[in-house]
Amino acid sequence: MVYLTLTLATWIFYPSLSPVLPGFDDPEILLRDSFAGALSLFGQLPTPFPMRPSRQNSTVSLTSVLPTEAAKYPATHRISQFLSAFRLVMPELASYFDDEGIGGWGDDWVGGWVGWFCAKELNGKINDDVKARLWDVYFSSPPTSSEDEDDGETGPGEDLHIYVCIALLKSCADALEVLEQSEIRTLLQQLPPVEDVEGILREAKRIKERALLAEKEEEEGYIARKNSGGSRSGSEKGS
Repeated sequence: MVYLTLTLATWIFYPSLSPVLPGFDDPEILLRDSFAGALSLFGQLPTPFPMRPSRQNSTVSLTSVLPTEAAKYPATHRISQFLSAFRLVMPELASYFDDEGIGGWGDDWVGGWVGWFCAKELNGKINDDVKARLWDVYFSSPPTSSEDEDDGETGPGEDLHIYVCIALLKSCADALEVLEQSEIRTLLQQLPPVEDVEGILREAKRIKERALLAEKEEEEGYIARKNSGGSRSGSEKGS
């Protein structure tokens, strides 16, 4: 939350940008309202929601509720999608992370990357601008329909972040594969400068297409196997 607030404050209090919105002459009020809006948008603070005095990782308060309830929150849904797509697109790196004990659902870096949109991990002179570009893409994309918005679904831009995370991992995979657990965690908690953010966005879109195609093929295969099994059973029964 500290890094989320810092990111918002950097742009709200920047001399050439503040104040920029009619009716928000006080940057303090704008920051407060923006922070509340960001928490709601990120799906990190549904209401009512149990807060805990200490947090072992970025998603521990989400996992403190029943799994069936947690699954309703956008942040947990994004994390599940990310882990599935990560294993599909980069199975060797995902397996290496498992061996090092850092590939789990509740791991610090997973919650920070996916649940908080790399608010902490993308920091520094270059990466602050990278984060601004990515967030602009995510949150300027409206939901696909009003029904989606009413149901709490995310827009197409926000959904892209899952695949941006994989593209970022892919960009530093060579370095990650030769590091040990503590070194991997250090790198993942503070990403090196991202020199080509547009390239990351293009790669993320390609990864998304690949993941969705694989998901569709898997679903069609499952339906075909199910129908085939049903047909055999019917034939055997008739004979």
